Amino acid sequence: MDSSLRLRAITLNLFLGLLITLATLDPTFCSGVSELHCIQSERQALLKIKQDLIDPSNRLASWAVDGNCCQWFGVVCNNLTGHVQELHLQSVPPPLLEFFQFKLNMKLKFKLMRGQCLEWLSSLHSLQQLDLSGVDLSKVSDLQHVTNKVTSLSDLCLSHCNISFIPTTPSVNSSSLTTLDLSFNNFGNTLIPFWVFGHQNLVSLNLSANGFQGPIPIHLRNMTSLRHLDLSHNDFNSSIPNWLYNFSHLEFLNLRVNQLQGTISNAIGNLTSAISIDLTSNELGGKDLLVVDGDTVDFERASLVIKGQVREYSTNLQLVRTLDLSKNYLSGEIPKEVTSLQGLQSLNFSFNILTGWIPENIGDMVSLESLDLSENQLSGHIPPSMSNLTFLSLLNLSMNHLTGKIPSSTQLQSLHESSFIGNELCGPPLTDNCTKMMQNPTLERKGAKIVVDVRWIGSM
Repeated sequence: MDSSLRLRAITLNLFLGLLITLATLDPTFCSGVSELHCIQSERQALLKIKQDLIDPSNRLASWAVDGNCCQWFGVVCNNLTGHVQELHLQSVPPPLLEFFQFKLNMKLKFKLMRGQCLEWLSSLHSLQQLDLSGVDLSKVSDLQHVTNKVTSLSDLCLSHCNISFIPTTPSVNSSSLTTLDLSFNNFGNTLIPFWVFGHQNLVSLNLSANGFQGPIPIHLRNMTSLRHLDLSHNDFNSSIPNWLYNFSHLEFLNLRVNQLQGTISNAIGNLTSAISIDLTSNELGGKDLLVVDGDTVDFERASLVIKGQVREYSTNLQLVRTLDLSKNYLSGEIPKEVTSLQGLQSLNFSFNILTGWIPENIGDMVSLESLDLSENQLSGHIPPSMSNLTFLSLLNLSMNHLTGKIPSSTQLQSLHESSFIGNELCGPPLTDNCTKMMQNPTLERKGAKIVVDVRWIGSM
Protein backbone atom coordinates (compact mmCIF):
# COMPACT_ATOMS: atom_id res chain seq x y z
CA MET A 1 0.00 0.00 0.00
CA ASP A 2 1.20 3.46 -0.85
CA SER A 3 2.65 5.34 2.15
CA SER A 4 0.25 8.22 1.62
CA LEU A 5 -2.72 5.84 1.64
CA ARG A 6 -1.40 4.17 4.80
CA LEU A 7 -1.16 7.60 6.51
CA ARG A 8 -4.72 8.44 5.50
CA ALA A 9 -5.98 5.14 6.95
CA ILE A 10 -4.25 5.78 10.29
CA THR A 11 -5.66 9.32 10.45
CA LEU A 12 -9.17 8.02 9.71
CA ASN A 13 -8.92 5.38 12.45
CA LEU A 14 -7.79 7.99 14.99
CA PHE A 15 -10.66 10.28 13.99
CA LEU A 16 -13.24 7.50 14.35
CA GLY A 17 -11.79 6.55 17.75
CA LEU A 18 -12.09 10.13 18.92
CA LEU A 19 -15.74 10.27 17.82
CA ILE A 20 -16.52 7.07 19.74
CA THR A 21 -14.81 8.46 22.86
CA LEU A 22 -16.80 11.71 22.71
CA ALA A 23 -20.02 9.79 22.24
CA THR A 24 -19.47 7.91 25.51
CA LEU A 25 -18.86 11.08 27.56
CA ASP A 26 -21.50 12.85 29.70
CA PRO A 27 -23.40 15.21 27.35
CA THR A 28 -22.81 18.04 29.80
CA PHE A 29 -19.07 17.76 29.23
CA CYS A 30 -19.12 19.72 25.98
CA SER A 31 -21.29 22.45 27.42
CA GLY A 32 -18.98 22.94 30.39
CA VAL A 33 -21.78 22.23 32.89
CA SER A 34 -21.57 19.46 35.48
CA GLU A 35 -24.00 18.95 38.33
CA LEU A 36 -22.44 18.82 41.79
CA HIS A 37 -23.70 15.87 43.82
CA CYS A 38 -23.54 15.69 47.59
CA ILE A 39 -22.20 12.81 49.66
CA GLN A 40 -24.77 10.08 50.32
CA SER A 41 -24.02 9.81 54.05
CA GLU A 42 -24.36 13.57 54.45
CA ARG A 43 -27.67 13.58 52.60
CA GLN A 44 -28.97 10.98 55.05
CA ALA A 45 -27.79 13.13 57.96
CA LEU A 46 -29.63 16.14 56.53
CA LEU A 47 -32.81 14.11 56.10
CA LYS A 48 -32.50 13.13 59.78
CA ILE A 49 -32.29 16.83 60.60
CA LYS A 50 -35.52 17.42 58.70
CA GLN A 51 -37.27 14.75 60.75
CA ASP A 52 -36.25 16.48 63.98
CA LEU A 53 -37.47 19.90 62.91
CA ILE A 54 -40.91 21.43 62.84
CA ASP A 55 -41.32 23.30 59.57
CA PRO A 56 -44.79 24.92 59.45
CA SER A 57 -43.82 27.21 56.56
CA ASN A 58 -42.53 24.25 54.49
CA ARG A 59 -39.21 25.94 53.79
CA LEU A 60 -37.52 22.52 53.66
CA ALA A 61 -39.72 21.27 50.83
CA SER A 62 -36.67 20.87 48.60
CA TRP A 63 -35.18 18.35 51.03
CA ALA A 64 -36.45 15.28 49.16
CA VAL A 65 -35.28 11.70 49.69
CA ASP A 66 -34.05 11.30 46.12
CA GLY A 67 -32.83 14.89 45.70
CA ASN A 68 -29.37 16.41 45.42
CA CYS A 69 -28.71 17.94 48.83
CA CYS A 70 -26.26 20.46 47.36
CA GLN A 71 -29.28 22.17 45.80
CA TRP A 72 -31.40 22.15 48.96
CA PHE A 73 -32.53 25.25 50.81
CA GLY A 74 -29.96 26.47 53.35
CA VAL A 75 -27.25 24.01 52.24
CA VAL A 76 -23.92 25.06 50.72
CA CYS A 77 -21.53 22.40 49.38
CA ASN A 78 -17.86 22.51 48.48
CA ASN A 79 -17.57 23.06 44.72
CA LEU A 80 -14.87 20.41 44.37
CA THR A 81 -15.60 17.69 46.93
CA GLY A 82 -19.38 17.94 47.31
CA HIS A 83 -19.10 17.94 51.11
CA VAL A 84 -21.60 20.09 53.00
CA GLN A 85 -19.72 23.17 54.24
CA GLU A 86 -22.46 25.53 55.40
CA LEU A 87 -25.85 24.93 56.97
CA HIS A 88 -28.19 27.89 57.49
CA LEU A 89 -31.26 26.94 59.49
CA GLN A 90 -31.83 30.19 61.34
CA SER A 91 -35.34 31.05 62.41
CA VAL A 92 -36.93 34.49 62.39
CA PRO A 93 -35.21 36.48 65.18
CA PRO A 94 -37.60 36.99 68.12
CA PRO A 95 -37.61 40.83 67.94
CA LEU A 96 -38.42 40.68 64.22
CA LEU A 97 -40.98 37.97 64.86
CA GLU A 98 -42.71 40.08 67.48
CA PHE A 99 -42.73 43.02 65.08
CA PHE A 100 -44.44 41.04 62.36
CA GLN A 101 -46.92 39.48 64.76
CA PHE A 102 -47.83 42.92 66.08
CA LYS A 103 -47.91 44.80 62.79
CA LEU A 104 -49.18 42.16 60.41
CA ASN A 105 -50.71 39.58 62.73
CA MET A 106 -48.61 36.93 61.02
CA LYS A 107 -46.95 33.91 62.56
CA LEU A 108 -43.62 33.58 60.82
CA LYS A 109 -41.80 31.33 63.26
CA PHE A 110 -39.82 28.87 61.17
CA LYS A 111 -39.29 25.82 63.31
CA LEU A 112 -38.53 24.43 66.74
CA MET A 113 -36.32 21.54 67.66
CA ARG A 114 -38.57 18.61 68.42
CA GLY A 115 -35.94 16.10 69.50
CA GLN A 116 -33.41 16.31 72.30
CA CYS A 117 -30.30 15.25 70.41
CA LEU A 118 -28.01 16.85 67.82
CA GLU A 119 -25.98 13.72 67.12
CA TRP A 120 -26.76 14.01 63.39
CA LEU A 121 -24.43 17.02 63.20
CA SER A 122 -21.40 14.82 63.78
CA SER A 123 -22.02 13.16 60.38
CA LEU A 124 -21.29 16.43 58.56
CA HIS A 125 -17.52 16.11 58.77
CA SER A 126 -16.75 19.06 56.47
CA LEU A 127 -19.26 21.49 57.97
CA GLN A 128 -17.68 24.94 58.43
CA GLN A 129 -20.60 27.28 59.19
CA LEU A 130 -23.65 26.46 61.30
CA ASP A 131 -26.37 29.03 61.98
CA LEU A 132 -29.22 27.88 64.24
CA SER A 133 -30.17 31.34 65.52
CA GLY A 134 -33.78 31.52 66.65
CA VAL A 135 -34.21 27.74 66.82
CA ASP A 136 -35.40 26.49 70.22
CA LEU A 137 -32.60 24.32 71.64
CA SER A 138 -33.87 24.27 75.21
CA LYS A 139 -34.25 20.46 75.15
CA VAL A 140 -30.84 19.73 73.61
CA SER A 141 -28.35 18.22 76.05
CA ASP A 142 -25.37 17.25 73.85
CA LEU A 143 -24.54 20.57 72.21
CA GLN A 144 -20.90 20.86 73.22
CA HIS A 145 -20.34 17.11 72.66
CA VAL A 146 -21.53 17.25 69.05
CA THR A 147 -19.73 20.47 68.12
CA ASN A 148 -16.59 18.92 69.57
CA LYS A 149 -16.87 16.18 66.92
CA VAL A 150 -17.29 18.57 63.98
CA THR A 151 -13.62 19.56 63.90
CA SER A 152 -13.96 21.61 60.69
CA LEU A 153 -16.50 24.02 62.22
CA SER A 154 -15.34 27.65 62.06
CA ASP A 155 -18.54 29.69 62.60
CA LEU A 156 -21.23 28.74 65.13
CA CYS A 157 -24.26 30.97 65.73
CA LEU A 158 -26.66 29.96 68.52
CA SER A 159 -28.27 33.33 69.20
CA HIS A 160 -31.86 33.43 70.58
CA CYS A 161 -31.92 29.64 71.04
CA ASN A 162 -33.27 29.56 74.61
CA ILE A 163 -30.18 27.70 75.83
CA SER A 164 -30.11 27.54 79.61
CA PHE A 165 -27.08 25.37 80.34
CA ILE A 166 -24.00 23.98 78.57
CA PRO A 167 -22.23 21.33 80.68
CA THR A 168 -18.46 21.29 80.79
CA THR A 169 -16.70 18.90 78.43
CA PRO A 170 -13.32 17.37 79.42
CA SER A 171 -11.56 18.74 76.36
CA VAL A 172 -12.19 20.93 73.35
CA ASN A 173 -11.38 19.46 69.95
CA SER A 174 -12.56 22.30 67.73
CA SER A 175 -9.46 24.40 67.26
CA SER A 176 -10.88 25.65 63.95
CA LEU A 177 -13.73 27.57 65.63
CA THR A 178 -13.17 31.31 65.09
CA THR A 179 -16.67 32.79 65.54
CA LEU A 180 -19.05 31.96 68.40
CA ASP A 181 -22.36 33.72 69.05
CA LEU A 182 -24.32 32.70 72.17
CA SER A 183 -26.15 36.00 72.61
CA PHE A 184 -29.71 36.38 73.89
CA ASN A 185 -30.09 33.06 75.66
CA ASN A 186 -31.17 32.25 79.20
CA PHE A 187 -28.26 30.69 81.06
CA GLY A 188 -29.53 29.70 84.47
CA ASN A 189 -26.19 29.46 86.27
CA THR A 190 -25.32 33.17 85.70
CA LEU A 191 -21.75 32.18 84.77
CA ILE A 192 -20.16 31.95 81.34
CA PRO A 193 -20.02 28.24 80.38
CA PHE A 194 -16.50 26.98 81.00
CA TRP A 195 -16.68 25.23 77.63
CA VAL A 196 -16.32 28.63 75.94
CA PHE A 197 -12.86 29.30 77.35
CA GLY A 198 -11.39 26.26 75.61
CA HIS A 199 -11.81 27.91 72.20
CA GLN A 200 -8.70 30.06 72.39
CA ASN A 201 -8.52 30.64 68.63
CA LEU A 202 -11.75 32.62 68.62
CA VAL A 203 -11.68 35.88 66.67
CA SER A 204 -15.27 36.89 67.47
CA LEU A 205 -17.16 36.13 70.70
CA ASN A 206 -20.66 37.42 71.44
CA LEU A 207 -22.06 36.67 74.91
CA SER A 208 -24.43 39.63 75.18
CA ALA A 209 -27.81 39.58 76.94
CA ASN A 210 -27.42 36.36 78.91
CA GLY A 211 -27.77 37.53 82.51
CA PHE A 212 -24.16 36.68 83.40
CA GLN A 213 -23.14 38.04 86.81
CA GLY A 214 -20.07 38.64 88.93
CA PRO A 215 -16.62 39.72 87.73
CA ILE A 216 -15.51 39.43 84.13
CA PRO A 217 -13.98 35.90 84.14
CA ILE A 218 -10.21 35.73 84.29
CA HIS A 219 -10.36 32.70 81.97
CA LEU A 220 -10.98 35.10 79.07
CA ARG A 221 -7.46 36.47 79.40
CA ASN A 222 -5.94 33.71 77.23
CA MET A 223 -8.23 34.49 74.29
CA THR A 224 -5.88 37.14 72.93
CA SER A 225 -6.79 36.49 69.29
CA LEU A 226 -10.16 38.17 69.78
CA ARG A 227 -11.01 41.06 67.47
CA HIS A 228 -14.66 41.34 68.47
CA LEU A 229 -15.78 40.91 72.10
CA ASP A 230 -19.35 41.65 73.15
CA LEU A 231 -20.26 41.24 76.85
CA SER A 232 -22.99 43.89 76.81
CA HIS A 233 -26.38 43.75 78.53
CA ASN A 234 -25.28 41.48 81.37
CA ASP A 235 -24.73 42.08 85.09
CA PHE A 236 -20.92 42.04 85.36
CA ASN A 237 -20.06 44.11 88.42
CA SER A 238 -16.27 44.12 88.63
CA SER A 239 -13.81 46.69 87.42
CA ILE A 240 -12.46 46.39 83.90
CA PRO A 241 -9.61 43.84 84.32
CA ASN A 242 -6.11 45.02 83.42
CA TRP A 243 -5.44 41.96 81.27
CA LEU A 244 -8.18 43.09 78.87
CA TYR A 245 -6.02 46.05 77.85
CA ASN A 246 -3.45 43.59 76.48
CA PHE A 247 -5.77 42.46 73.68
CA SER A 248 -3.81 44.28 71.00
CA HIS A 249 -5.87 42.75 68.15
CA LEU A 250 -9.21 43.86 69.62
CA GLU A 251 -11.16 46.07 67.20
CA PHE A 252 -14.65 46.08 68.74
CA LEU A 253 -15.23 46.07 72.51
CA ASN A 254 -18.78 46.31 73.84
CA LEU A 255 -19.30 46.40 77.62
CA ARG A 256 -22.39 48.61 77.66
CA VAL A 257 -25.28 48.14 80.11
CA ASN A 258 -23.51 46.28 82.89
CA GLN A 259 -22.64 47.29 86.45
CA LEU A 260 -18.92 47.78 85.91
CA GLN A 261 -17.22 49.86 88.58
CA GLY A 262 -13.84 51.36 89.31
CA THR A 263 -11.68 53.48 87.06
CA ILE A 264 -10.30 53.38 83.54
CA SER A 265 -6.64 52.38 83.39
CA ASN A 266 -4.11 54.35 81.37
CA ALA A 267 -3.33 50.99 79.75
CA ILE A 268 -6.46 51.35 77.61
CA GLY A 269 -4.09 53.02 75.17
CA ASN A 270 -2.67 49.56 74.46
CA LEU A 271 -5.82 48.75 72.48
CA THR A 272 -4.15 50.15 69.39
CA SER A 273 -6.39 48.24 66.96
CA ALA A 274 -9.62 49.50 68.53
CA ILE A 275 -12.28 50.84 66.16
CA SER A 276 -15.24 50.90 68.55
CA ILE A 277 -15.27 51.06 72.36
CA ASP A 278 -18.68 51.16 74.06
CA LEU A 279 -18.82 51.59 77.85
CA THR A 280 -22.27 53.17 78.00
CA SER A 281 -24.51 52.75 81.05
CA ASN A 282 -22.13 51.46 83.69
CA GLU A 283 -21.03 52.71 87.11
CA LEU A 284 -17.51 53.72 86.18
CA GLY A 285 -16.11 56.65 88.12
CA GLY A 286 -14.53 57.26 91.51
CA LYS A 287 -12.19 59.76 93.13
CA ASP A 288 -9.08 58.88 91.14
CA LEU A 289 -9.17 61.90 88.83
CA LEU A 290 -6.55 63.74 86.85
CA VAL A 291 -6.84 67.29 88.20
CA VAL A 292 -5.04 70.31 86.79
CA ASP A 293 -5.28 73.87 88.17
CA GLY A 294 -7.30 72.67 91.14
CA ASP A 295 -10.65 71.92 89.54
CA THR A 296 -10.15 71.59 85.81
CA VAL A 297 -8.93 68.85 83.53
CA ASP A 298 -7.02 69.61 80.33
CA PHE A 299 -6.99 67.34 77.31
CA GLU A 300 -3.50 67.21 75.83
CA ARG A 301 -4.07 64.04 73.86
CA ALA A 302 -7.02 61.93 72.79
CA SER A 303 -8.78 61.04 76.02
CA LEU A 304 -11.67 58.94 77.25
CA VAL A 305 -14.03 60.51 79.76
CA ILE A 306 -16.20 58.30 81.93
CA LYS A 307 -18.44 59.68 84.65
CA GLY A 308 -16.34 62.73 85.38
CA GLN A 309 -13.06 60.85 85.18
CA VAL A 310 -10.46 61.59 82.54
CA ARG A 311 -7.74 59.17 81.52
CA GLU A 312 -5.17 60.18 78.93
CA TYR A 313 -4.09 57.50 76.50
CA SER A 314 -0.42 56.65 76.51
CA THR A 315 -0.95 56.04 72.79
CA ASN A 316 -3.48 57.84 70.64
CA LEU A 317 -6.28 55.55 69.48
CA GLN A 318 -6.07 56.73 65.91
CA LEU A 319 -8.23 53.91 64.57
CA VAL A 320 -11.22 54.62 66.80
CA ARG A 321 -14.32 55.28 64.69
CA THR A 322 -17.05 55.08 67.34
CA LEU A 323 -17.01 56.67 70.79
CA ASP A 324 -20.10 56.35 72.99
CA LEU A 325 -19.94 58.12 76.35
CA SER A 326 -23.66 58.53 76.90
CA LYS A 327 -25.32 58.11 80.32
CA ASN A 328 -22.14 58.48 82.36
CA TYR A 329 -22.69 61.74 84.34
CA LEU A 330 -20.12 63.81 82.44
CA SER A 331 -19.95 67.42 83.64
CA GLY A 332 -18.33 70.61 82.42
CA GLU A 333 -17.69 71.73 78.85
CA ILE A 334 -16.93 69.60 75.83
CA PRO A 335 -13.17 70.03 75.33
CA LYS A 336 -12.21 71.24 71.87
CA GLU A 337 -9.43 68.61 71.85
CA VAL A 338 -12.08 65.95 71.27
CA THR A 339 -12.33 67.34 67.75
CA SER A 340 -8.75 66.16 67.09
CA LEU A 341 -10.20 62.67 66.55
CA GLN A 342 -10.84 63.54 62.92
CA GLY A 343 -11.33 59.92 61.89
CA LEU A 344 -14.28 59.55 64.26
CA GLN A 345 -17.52 58.60 62.50
CA SER A 346 -19.85 58.41 65.51
CA LEU A 347 -19.75 60.48 68.71
CA ASN A 348 -22.34 60.21 71.48
CA PHE A 349 -22.33 62.47 74.55
CA SER A 350 -26.09 62.26 75.17
CA PHE A 351 -27.78 62.09 78.59
CA ASN A 352 -25.04 63.77 80.59
CA ILE A 353 -24.87 67.15 82.35
CA LEU A 354 -22.47 68.89 79.98
CA THR A 355 -22.57 72.70 79.97
CA GLY A 356 -21.00 75.49 77.94
CA TRP A 357 -20.70 75.79 74.19
CA ILE A 358 -20.30 73.24 71.42
CA PRO A 359 -16.62 73.50 70.31
CA GLU A 360 -16.28 76.08 67.54
CA ASN A 361 -14.03 73.71 65.56
CA ILE A 362 -16.55 70.83 65.61
CA GLY A 363 -16.48 71.12 61.82
CA ASP A 364 -12.94 69.71 61.79
CA MET A 365 -14.43 66.27 62.44
CA VAL A 366 -15.20 65.89 58.76
CA SER A 367 -15.72 62.11 58.95
CA LEU A 368 -18.63 62.37 61.40
CA GLU A 369 -21.76 60.56 60.27
CA SER A 370 -23.54 60.54 63.64
CA LEU A 371 -23.39 63.18 66.40
CA ASP A 372 -25.60 63.02 69.50
CA LEU A 373 -25.32 65.79 72.12
CA SER A 374 -28.94 65.59 73.27
CA GLU A 375 -30.23 65.79 76.85
CA ASN A 376 -27.46 68.01 78.24
CA GLN A 377 -27.27 71.65 79.35
CA LEU A 378 -25.33 73.04 76.40
CA SER A 379 -25.82 76.72 75.61
CA GLY A 380 -24.79 79.29 73.02
CA HIS A 381 -25.15 79.02 69.26
CA ILE A 382 -24.55 76.13 66.89
CA PRO A 383 -21.01 76.68 65.51
CA PRO A 384 -20.99 77.72 61.82
CA SER A 385 -18.27 75.13 61.21
CA MET A 386 -20.89 72.40 61.67
CA SER A 387 -21.83 73.16 58.07
CA ASN A 388 -18.60 71.37 57.10
CA LEU A 389 -19.94 68.00 58.29
CA THR A 390 -21.13 66.92 54.87
CA PHE A 391 -21.32 63.22 55.78
CA LEU A 392 -23.60 63.85 58.76
CA SER A 393 -26.76 61.75 58.46
CA LEU A 394 -27.78 61.67 62.13
CA LEU A 395 -27.69 64.75 64.36
CA ASN A 396 -29.38 65.16 67.72
CA LEU A 397 -28.99 68.45 69.59
CA SER A 398 -32.40 68.29 71.25
CA MET A 399 -33.15 69.17 74.88
CA ASN A 400 -30.37 71.67 75.53
CA HIS A 401 -30.26 75.48 75.93
CA LEU A 402 -28.98 76.32 72.45
CA THR A 403 -30.04 79.64 70.92
CA GLY A 404 -29.88 81.50 67.63
CA LYS A 405 -30.10 80.57 63.97
CA ILE A 406 -29.31 77.12 62.64
CA PRO A 407 -26.32 77.51 60.25
CA SER A 408 -27.16 77.28 56.58
CA SER A 409 -25.98 74.16 54.80
CA THR A 410 -27.55 71.55 52.61
CA GLN A 411 -26.77 68.89 55.19
CA LEU A 412 -28.25 70.60 58.28
CA GLN A 413 -31.39 71.79 56.52
CA SER A 414 -32.07 68.27 55.24
CA LEU A 415 -32.30 66.87 58.78
CA HIS A 416 -35.59 66.38 60.62
CA GLU A 417 -36.73 69.17 62.93
CA SER A 418 -36.66 66.72 65.86
CA SER A 419 -32.87 67.07 65.80
CA PHE A 420 -33.23 70.61 67.20
CA ILE A 421 -36.33 70.61 69.44
CA GLY A 422 -36.15 71.64 73.09
CA ASN A 423 -33.90 74.64 72.37
CA GLU A 424 -34.41 78.30 71.43
CA LEU A 425 -33.31 77.86 67.84
CA CYS A 426 -34.77 79.22 64.63
CA GLY A 427 -34.48 78.80 60.91
CA PRO A 428 -34.91 75.78 58.63
CA PRO A 429 -35.72 72.98 59.17
CA LEU A 430 -37.62 74.61 62.09
CA THR A 431 -40.60 76.83 61.32
CA ASP A 432 -39.64 79.49 63.90
CA ASN A 433 -38.84 82.87 62.33
CA CYS A 434 -35.43 84.20 63.36
CA THR A 435 -36.47 87.86 62.92
CA LYS A 436 -38.76 87.53 65.91
CA MET A 437 -36.07 86.30 68.24
CA MET A 438 -33.97 88.63 70.36
CA GLN A 439 -30.24 88.73 69.89
CA ASN A 440 -28.49 86.61 72.50
CA PRO A 441 -25.92 88.24 74.84
CA THR A 442 -22.28 87.34 74.34
CA LEU A 443 -21.19 84.49 76.58
CA GLU A 444 -17.68 84.27 77.97
CA ARG A 445 -15.96 81.01 77.19
CA LYS A 446 -13.76 79.29 79.75
CA GLY A 447 -11.66 77.43 77.23
CA ALA A 448 -11.73 73.79 76.24
CA LYS A 449 -11.81 72.28 79.69
CA ILE A 450 -14.05 69.97 81.64
CA VAL A 451 -14.82 71.34 85.08
CA VAL A 452 -15.03 68.55 87.62
CA ASP A 453 -16.48 69.01 91.09
CA VAL A 454 -14.39 66.43 92.93
CA ARG A 455 -16.55 66.59 96.05
CA TRP A 456 -19.72 65.92 94.03
CA ILE A 457 -18.14 62.99 92.20
CA GLY A 458 -16.83 61.53 95.42
CA SER A 459 -20.21 61.67 97.12
CA MET A 460 -21.98 59.61 94.46
